[in-house]
Amino acid sequence: MLKPANKCQRFLLLAFFLAGVCGCRPVLPPSQTALGWDYSELPTAYDPETLYHYINGKARVYLDYGFVRLDHAQFASPDGKAVIDVDVYDMGAPEGAFGIYSLERGEELPLHYKRRLGYMNGPARFFWKGRHYVTITSPISSAETIQAIHSLSAYVENSIRGEPGILSILTAFPEENKVPESEQYFATDFLGHEFMGAGFTASYIELGGRFKLFLSPKDSPAQARQAFDKLRQALSEGGKLLGEEQGIGQAAFLAQDDYLGNWLVSLNDKHLVGSVGFQDLPAASSALLRLCRNLSP
Repeated sequence: MLKPANKCQRFLLLAFFLAGVCGCRPVLPPSQTALGWDYSELPTAYDPETLYHYINGKARVYLDYGFVRLDHAQFASPDGKAVIDVDVYDMGAPEGAFGIYSLERGEELPLHYKRRLGYMNGPARFFWKGRHYVTITSPISSAETIQAIHSLSAYVENSIRGEPGILSILTAFPEENKVPESEQYFATDFLGHEFMGAGFTASYIELGGRFKLFLSPKDSPAQARQAFDKLRQALSEGGKLLGEEQGIGQAAFLAQDDYLGNWLVSLNDKHLVGSVGFQDLPAASSALLRLCRNLSP
């Protein structure tokens, strides 16, 4: 049976976590947040140098997304037979928090589990808010465990400052034919190319399948032009250029490769945008035009 922390330890831990760092860090739930559930071990914090001790295989990915700190606590049920792990990741910025959330969520969860703030999947709750990504999980799916997860989740969610919502840049993706909540953020090597840096995607429905719109914001029009030219060169060397396209952004081209199939790529001020993996060029062009319009000042 797991041994809960004693009363003195609980008091010291609660005082420490309530203090936080300048009051800016989310608060881990104290004991009895979920009635009868107590710490099974002392809460632990990890930084970029020690994260691999906790998630060895995934630490590199979290670091790529801007990881700053992880606060971890484990709770034991009243009989000591079940545990719940609470992990609060400070990802440094909302993009990093949303990115890890979207990466680990994937695109295959049933839609009724999905909410903009997060979702439940069995005895597990996942959500992001502000610069934080939170996982609250248990191997036990009893009704008591699920209820405790909800209580712990509500506490952490309320302790994170700010309002839940989406990244403003995601509103540029047109709603027509978009797969609900299919947006994802990739921090590095976007679409398989290191020079692309970071970017966002969303999935869209076309006749007989799906394709993606992508959006890679840059710091300046010059950087966007440089990425546009590098991508055109890479696709010409690793695939096939099919020609220039007119009427989409400042410049556009059509290409193919063996990795993602058809590409329609456009330069739009400080953004590199495009459609990829499509079969229906008119549908891909129409969606991309709407994306470009939504990005216009």
